[in-house]
Amino acid sequence: MFSGDRSHLRVTAQKTQPTEETISKIESTAIWKLENEFYEFAAQQFNFILKRLSIPPYSDKEQIFFYEKIRPK
Repeated sequence: MFSGDRSHLRVTAQKTQPTEETISKIESTAIWKLENEFYEFAAQQFNFILKRLSIPPYSDKEQIFFYEKIRPK
């Protein structure tokens, strides 16, 4: 199904959507709240940097950061 370099990826045969009750239970946990707060912070920082790079004097520079997929050895 996958080539050798993508053999670590998994395919789910069937995905069912969670119910509203399940979602509300998960969202009421302290761990989810902390993870969501961290996600919102990271997204805000990313958007700030992205906006900053689009205005001079940074807009004429080459890309200074790269994101790569980390693969197991």
